[in-house]
Amino acid sequence: MAGTRAPKQWSLSKVETITSFEAWRQNLQYTLSLDQNFAAFLVDGFTWLKKTNANPLRGIVDDGEAVAEANRRTAAQKCTHLDLMLGQIANYCPIISRNTIIKNSTSINSIWQSIRLHYGFQSTGGHFLDFNSIFLEPDERPEDLFQRLASFIEDNMLRAGGNIHHHGEVPEADEELSPSLEKPDCPSKLRGVSALRRVSTKQSPFFKPFYTHFPLELTLDTGAEVSMIKASSADYIGVTIKKSNPSALQADGVTPLNIVGECHFTLSRITVRGPNSERLRR
Repeated sequence: MAGTRAPKQWSLSKVETITSFEAWRQNLQYTLSLDQNFAAFLVDGFTWLKKTNANPLRGIVDDGEAVAEANRRTAAQKCTHLDLMLGQIANYCPIISRNTIIKNSTSINSIWQSIRLHYGFQSTGGHFLDFNSIFLEPDERPEDLFQRLASFIEDNMLRAGGNIHHHGEVPEADEELSPSLEKPDCPSKLRGVSALRRVSTKQSPFFKPFYTHFPLELTLDTGAEVSMIKASSADYIGVTIKKSNPSALQADGVTPLNIVGECHFTLSRITVRGPNSERLRR
């Protein structure tokens, strides 16, 4: 079956783009799926628990009678195969801690989201605002700019089970790309549009503190009534979430945010330290 062989897997570098990360992810996921011992863990919706002394089997159970006897595996066997698969992913992802992947992951999608968080290109509604910062670079063809714009838009479209919701509702199907963006003459139109899009904007001030060894980026917004952080980001850096019932609205003053709780933690930046209270949203 030489025709189905994937390119040799490569490791992630310190600097990646959305496109290069997706190429790495898809190649690795295809390669892992060729091993029948790993394939079940790659299915959307398959989850496991973090590996701890209290949960050595990570919530995985023995195969039942519905599985052919020749293919049945015990929970211990499946955990061994899961550890092997996670170890392979960690080998090709040296930019984050191995324990983040091997011990702290709970699904294949949680691993991809952890890596995306490291590079700073999480799929969120707020991230789409960065679209305004994409311009035609020196010596770049309009066709190349079009591909970068298309990749950015595709990465921030609504997806079933994704992080982006519409008016608080989870989409039941993946959003499709508008036919207007698929027209073959779009790149040529960008020759004139790219210059017009260079409007004057002023970025909100920000600084980069640390929580333990995790680098964060904080935007200073004097008009905000509360400080916000994504629940997935707080979980990734190990902050304890305390349940509460606050309410908050998005910038339009109408759409509610899905608040899941509060957390209190201290950030540091060189010798400057101060308490920070965050309300969490998904």
